[in-house]
Amino acid sequence: MENIFWESSHSILELTGPGVRNFLHGQTTINILKPKSDRFIKCCWLNPLGRVRCILEIRITDNGADVLVLSGNIKELIE
Repeated sequence: MENIFWESSHSILELTGPGVRNFLHGQTTINILKPKSDRFIKCCWLNPLGRVRCILEIRITDNGADVLVLSGNIKELIE
């Protein structure tokens, strides 16, 4: 029997560099500056009017962050 953890696939965006935390702090609904590495953070990405565009789970890494798009369009997030 095969174990299935997700009923659908999700996209991951890997961000690297020294400014990743500051960038994500200004783009998401949570304080990204405080969490330690390898912690998963649930948050939303909002448009300039405060409307939810994506529901995210972010893992802070030593080199940046991995952004898992739980709901929404990763192409919009990349652009």
